[in-house]
Amino acid sequence: DRITCGGVPVRPGDLVLGDDDGLIVIPRDEAEHWLGRARERLALEQGWDKRLSAGESMLAVFGIAAE
Repeated sequence: DRITCGGVPVRPGDLVLGDDDGLIVIPRDEAEHWLGRARERLALEQGWDKRLSAGESMLAVFGIAAE
């Protein structure tokens, strides 16, 4: 059993995520992979936020060479 949403097949157990910009369908068999990637990205962004909140410059946090 499946439905089609915007031309994309959606099956039971698939993840459907959305925000103001649109929707994404993640097939169930790929969900664990993408969840791991999302957790890595979240940890990276939390690290940036911690460093910026501690007063470190954006140049240092993001590795941008000052000219």
